[in-house]
Amino acid sequence: MFPGHPGGTEADMLEGGYHSAALKGTTFMDPRVIADTAMYLNSDLAARVTGVTIPVDAGHLIRTGINPSPVH
Repeated sequence: MFPGHPGGTEADMLEGGYHSAALKGTTFMDPRVIADTAMYLNSDLAARVTGVTIPVDAGHLIRTGINPSPVH
């Protein structure tokens, strides 16, 4: 079993990641997507951005039942 994913192996979780996305046509994201966000936040374009969380997850967190709260 893979921690946080009862009944599945790491391979099962990875395979599921290739077929499960909130945005059509998206699977695992290239790490450069995260780097692009970091570059934006470090640029003059984000000079007035404060106190926010910018999820770079292709909408994955909005899928119900996929990411149950760890707090019970």
